[in-house]
Amino acid sequence: MDYLDDVPEDKIFILGDKKIKNLYGLLFEFREINDETYQNYVTDDHNYFADWVEYVVKDKDLAEKLRAARPKKDAINVLEFAVDSIRREKEPKRETKKIVAPSVQEKSALKSEIEEKPAQKTEKKIVQMQEEKKGYNFPKEEKDAKIFLWKHFGSEMAKEFMYGLAFGILMGLIFSKMFLR
Repeated sequence: MDYLDDVPEDKIFILGDKKIKNLYGLLFEFREINDETYQNYVTDDHNYFADWVEYVVKDKDLAEKLRAARPKKDAINVLEFAVDSIRREKEPKRETKKIVAPSVQEKSALKSEIEEKPAQKTEKKIVQMQEEKKGYNFPKEEKDAKIFLWKHFGSEMAKEFMYGLAFGILMGLIFSKMFLR
């Protein structure tokens, strides 16, 4: 049986009007109950919580630790540590991959592959055609912006985006002048 799973219905720990079905529930109730209630179940002669953990949950080591932890806050710490340890053990192990920097040959191969992408050539040709059509030679920054916008938005949507951006900036300036006097 997995220590964090629910116990069978006939083995549930009854704590007042609460039903404890697993170690999560026990930890939750340890945090919620007052010291007086806790002392009713944990005396010098007997520890009912530790008995339940040992005989029902079948975790003898945890039961011994709970018996040794007399104050409620110590029992909470023991149970928190145990639940967290069990939970971490259940989680699948993640493989860590070591990242290795590419060699000089690999870098040059990647660079040439990037330079040869047909989509980029097509985008540049479109911008060149637009320049020729308008008879205007755009600066490099504007060419890069047009390539980006064309790639992500298409020509008409790029125009609308730029108009919207300009309008938004203008409105921001107007509102800041109005409200920041």
